[in-house]
Amino acid sequence: MVLSFISGILAIPVSALTVLSSAQDITAYVDSALYSGNLPYQGACAVHPHQASDWPNTGSGPAKYPFGTTVVLSTPVPMYGSTSTRSTFTVEDTGDLNFVCSPNWVDIWQGQLNDIGAKNWCSTTFGKRTSDVTFYVTI
Repeated sequence: MVLSFISGILAIPVSALTVLSSAQDITAYVDSALYSGNLPYQGACAVHPHQASDWPNTGSGPAKYPFGTTVVLSTPVPMYGSTSTRSTFTVEDTGDLNFVCSPNWVDIWQGQLNDIGAKNWCSTTFGKRTSDVTFYVTI
């Protein structure tokens, strides 16, 4: 059984490996599916695949951090279609096959692939940001 504690609204498993990374790239994306198999939702994010060779031709691969890992950004980011910001996400997807972004890059899901407004917002308004990132990996 995994025990957890509540810090505000964030439940962190007591048996979690904590990984801290400074000044990591934060980007935003749209897609109609998540590699984890869950339906896309605000609060989902992608990280690098474990290694480039894990990435099959379909464009997805095993994640560097297990699906379900909690990700906390030191700087909250805006969410598409809302005036709210968010700093806590869950790893549900993979991306950046060529490892162009920082080692512990996080890509924030912002909308469906067919939402042109969300797609444009991701590139023009969200862009590429930087934040310290903490990963809580359940062990």
